[in-house]
This record gives sequence, structure tokens and C-alpha cells, in this order.
Amino acid sequence: MKPTMNPQLYACVHAAEFPLQALRRLRSELQAEPLAILEGRPPLETVCSLNRLAQQKGAAHGMTRLEAESVPGLRLLARSQESEATARAVFLECAANFSPRIEDASQGTACSCVLDIAGTGRLFGPPETLAERIRASLAAAGFRVAVATSTNFHAARLKATASRGISIIPAAQEAAFLSKLPITLLDL
Repeated sequence: MKPTMNPQLYACVHAAEFPLQALRRLRSELQAEPLAILEGRPPLETVCSLNRLAQQKGAAHGMTRLEAESVPGLRLLARSQESEATARAVFLECAANFSPRIEDASQGTACSCVLDIAGTGRLFGPPETLAERIRASLAAAGFRVAVATSTNFHAARLKATASRGISIIPAAQEAAFLSKLPITLLDL
């Protein structure tokens, strides 16, 4: 009898605005406030991460401290490399509970990883169920994430980066699922 090979299957977990998420997960009182995270040395600090409430008030990535201070009601916090390192360890530990085969795919201020989930169906169920479990596990740890699954590593990574929630890309459907994404997502 010929051994059957499990097809490739990947799940990408993407946490956008990670500097903000790293601080906010430890300080629950900040959940409902418009927040912007500043990086750099004074007086050259700029906004590197912010939440939707801050964007609605007019804050944007790359703003200087002076520009951000002119946004009414915006709370400014300094970026904490220590909080991010701790949060990244928790993030990767939660993700690693679903597969020991994991690759860091972080870029910019986002924290992402891609899990090789081929053969995990007996443990965690179909990709939809696994994606929901991954997302719930990370939500319990204080992270808001997007999860995308695909038989193609790069398709899963791109879709998770551009989406919210859970995206399941069926085999041979990658082109259709990625066709509407902006070309700027490609690391050219």
C-alpha cells in the first residue's frame, strides 16, 4: 500500500498594530481610549501604532509628537520594547500550541507567524475550526488577530495581513481570493 502524503496546509496569524496591542493587553483601562504609540527620541518622536479611535479623531502613522498632541482627546504613550518582547513571546507560545512548525512572518509594526498545520485535522478539526480555536486562544491572551488558512504559505500570509477575522482559502482558489488585495502588500 502506498503511503498517503498530507497536502500542504498553512495558517497565518496576524496581529496588526502590535506596539499598541502589547501595551493595551496589560492595561485594560486603555481599551476604550483613542491611543497612539510614539517611537524615537525626543523631539523626533513619531506615531508608529494607533487604534481606530485615534484614526477617527484624525491621528495617523508618521505624525510627529507635536502634530499628535494637537489631536483633541488623543492619549500618547511611549513604545515599550520590553512589553513587545513579552507580548511576542506570549503570542508565539499561544500559536505554537497548534503546531510546532512555526515561522515568524512579522513585518513593520505587525506581529505575524505562519503555522504548518498539515496533518493537524485529527487533533483540531478542519481548517475553519482550527482557525477559530487559534483566534480564541489569542483573544484570551489579549490579542486581536486575523487568521487565514491556505495550501500556499504566501497566500495565507497575504490574506491574513489584509483581512480581519478568519479567512479560509480553498485549494486552487488562491488567485481569486487574493485578486482584490492591494499590490502594496507584496514585499517587492
